[in-house]
Amino acid sequence: MKERKNIDGPDDGDGDELVDKLYVAGCFGISIGMVDQLRRDKKLRAIKIGRKVRFERTELKRYLKSEQEGGDGAGAAVVKNGGNGTKPAGGRGGRRQRSGAR
Repeated sequence: MKERKNIDGPDDGDGDELVDKLYVAGCFGISIGMVDQLRRDKKLRAIKIGRKVRFERTELKRYLKSEQEGGDGAGAAVVKNGGNGTKPAGGRGGRRQRSGAR
């Protein structure tokens, strides 16, 4: 079983330390793809620095608190989409259907 990281890392001074997607995935026990999905769904706010995406530790705590108040918890975010990494019908990706006959 994977060991989860602690959100309150060793240098939790003012809580504004920036962390990457790998760190977030380790804290929540989810995949990096699921972290991206939470960001796309605007459930987890991120900061872009050039092409890099970073998260404030205070944002991670805010997300966990909001999920717990909703009764779902952090791990439930994986289950909401089936937990298998597939995208819902009509979502991004996949082939587009052509209009008209050829």
